[in-house]
Amino acid sequence: MRRYSKQPIYTLPAQIVRTARIPAALNKTPHRIDRRFGKSGIAQLCKDYEAGKSARQLAAKYHISKTSVQRLLQKHGISLRRQGLTPDQLQRATELYQAGKSIPEVSEAMALSQNVVYYGLKQAGVVMRWGQH
Repeated sequence: MRRYSKQPIYTLPAQIVRTARIPAALNKTPHRIDRRFGKSGIAQLCKDYEAGKSARQLAAKYHISKTSVQRLLQKHGISLRRQGLTPDQLQRATELYQAGKSIPEVSEAMALSQNVVYYGLKQAGVVMRWGQH
């Protein structure tokens, strides 16, 4: 306090000095995700994932990173599923790509990541244009 007030601490009223000291235990928020969520929160997250929600959707819902969602699911014995393109999505992506759109444009139009679109098209045997992916 002396650095900012240029007044020694002993001259400040006792009430200010007492209130400035907050116990560290009260200020801490647990950093570990499993401690923040608790058992019921983790159980709900696992149920949501098993009900079909993606890790990205759960990350947005629970305000944590996708990696944290995946780590929690793996820690609790839930196998992660690969989120590829459905047959309908693959057909639409193929049509858009063959109509001349680039992979970033296709991924933006379909609200998917560029990697999902690229690998889906590649696995389907679509011939890639150079410089467009």
